[in-house]
Amino acid sequence: MSYRLATYLSLLFLVGLGGLFIYTSLQFNEGAGGQVIGPAFFPQLVSGLLIVMCIISAFTTWRKEKTSEDTLTIPQLKYILFTIAALVIFVALWDLFGLFYLFAFLFLFSLFYVYNRTDSKKKRILKAVGLSIAIGLFIYLVFEKLLNVII
Repeated sequence: MSYRLATYLSLLFLVGLGGLFIYTSLQFNEGAGGQVIGPAFFPQLVSGLLIVMCIISAFTTWRKEKTSEDTLTIPQLKYILFTIAALVIFVALWDLFGLFYLFAFLFLFSLFYVYNRTDSKKKRILKAVGLSIAIGLFIYLVFEKLLNVII
């Protein structure tokens, strides 16, 4: 894939994301009466800046000289695709069943197991289980106990 095409596609994605954020922030309720700045101000400001920066970046990419070495290679593409697929599956299962901690454990376990290529299979499993439990416990303690947010 060429560098320019990849840049334009990513900028188009970010502009779409900024537009979605602006649209969503327009749905916010107004703040208390008499306030100049409501709850939608900051998301609209950040989204607007994101869109402006994307337009500037597209213009500078367009003006940049095209060279023969302008190809984009993505190293370890299979790991990136695996992570995206695992994340989508995690969010879908969490939304469908509501079992955050179980699916978070499975998600983290799969990532730790796949990305650790140096150890033996038994060590990889033990490290993945240990880290997944530790991170899950940390999330539980911070959100459920400290912040009283039920996940």
